[in-house]
Amino acid sequence: MKIWTRERSNTGIYHVISKAIEARNIFLNDQDNEVFVENTSVKFEVIL
Repeated sequence: MKIWTRERSNTGIYHVISKAIEARNIFLNDQDNEVFVENTSVKFEVIL
């Protein structure tokens, strides 16, 4: 199970904030951008 939010900043950069309950692999899709994140059950931020 994971909880994540996708927010757009004033500069147009998307920030994906994710906090995972269990360690697992998370795939984040943003149009043509595909980001693979090795998750470690901590809060992290990915700038797309």
